[in-house]
Amino acid sequence: MSGETDVGDLLDCVYDAALAPELWPSIVARLTEMIGGVGGMLVDQNPQTGEGDAIVVGHEQSVLASYFGYYASRNVLLRTPDTRSYLRHWTPRILTDEEWLPKETLVRSEYYNDFLRPIDVHSVLMIRLAANDLNTINLNIGRPERRGQFSAGEIELVRQVHPHLIRSLRLGQKFFAIRRVEAGAVEFLDRSPRAVFLVDQDGRVRHANPPAERLVAAGDGITLFRGRLGSVSTDASQRLRALIQQASQAEVEHRRGGAMIIRTSGRRLPLSVIVAPVSAHRSAVFQENPSIIVCVTDPEAGVALPQQQLCDLFGLTAAEARVALELVEGGSPREISEKLGVSFYTVRAHLVRIFDKTQTKRQSELVALTLRTIGVVLR
Repeated sequence: MSGETDVGDLLDCVYDAALAPELWPSIVARLTEMIGGVGGMLVDQNPQTGEGDAIVVGHEQSVLASYFGYYASRNVLLRTPDTRSYLRHWTPRILTDEEWLPKETLVRSEYYNDFLRPIDVHSVLMIRLAANDLNTINLNIGRPERRGQFSAGEIELVRQVHPHLIRSLRLGQKFFAIRRVEAGAVEFLDRSPRAVFLVDQDGRVRHANPPAERLVAAGDGITLFRGRLGSVSTDASQRLRALIQQASQAEVEHRRGGAMIIRTSGRRLPLSVIVAPVSAHRSAVFQENPSIIVCVTDPEAGVALPQQQLCDLFGLTAAEARVALELVEGGSPREISEKLGVSFYTVRAHLVRIFDKTQTKRQSELVALTLRTIGVVLR
């Protein structure tokens, strides 16, 4: 029973590592101990050049410098005559050193005598986990000669854990990629000339770019109270929070963006506010609640939405692009007709053609699509 408990505890740790990669040394240490190893290395390495990186457990960290500084390119347990052919036929499996080459060949090698033997390793269990481009990721566990070869029972235990190690590693790589994309999105938002807030379902600000911080500091339209986004107007604050709630519905299919304007006595032109849900796959992994983008355009700041970009991307005429952008700014079709000096029916006709060219059906979809042209990622 204790063996089953140990495996169960190990698997819990394995899956936790998908979100917390700092747990991998603990996984290597526990698996090494369970099969009587003296030390383990989780190695991401190019088999041809020997270059790569590793996590070492059970040995001094200086082993890493020694390995990648000299012995990696002389590793007879990694060497192949044709690396590309090897990688084409590579499969995730478990191998002993004797399955790779005769023990006497290993023992005669420089790699064994000058690297493995000084760290008390005579036998190596190689657990293949992943192959990415020209690199392979292996978990290698070594044991001393006095303990003999790895037994069939010990290898079977590793086989039970093997698919879970692979799955956790793949999940971790995907989550890491998402983290990088998320970090890149924040970097983009920080370069945006518009005020952009990333908020949670309660309107609490998770991130604000520099223009957003300046807008809040000015205290003219947008406010922060106890970390929650609001407005100097109670009615506007309620409307903003309602839009945020609408964009953060628990069911992804029910999340919808929206737009509003905020007027203040100190402003000649109102602020235009767009609220939209961030793609669920970008945030749900790390946060219990979805993230919402609140993009505020200040017409008095002289920041124009990319009219020519809409023309180029969707084949809109200049007049159609102006109507689309006015819609994003929060205007209704009748308000747009008055502002542009055209009839209401002309605006409606423009909208029909815009919907057709952009393959959207509703004004909210058109607003979301237009926002994507300025780099705001929507659901």
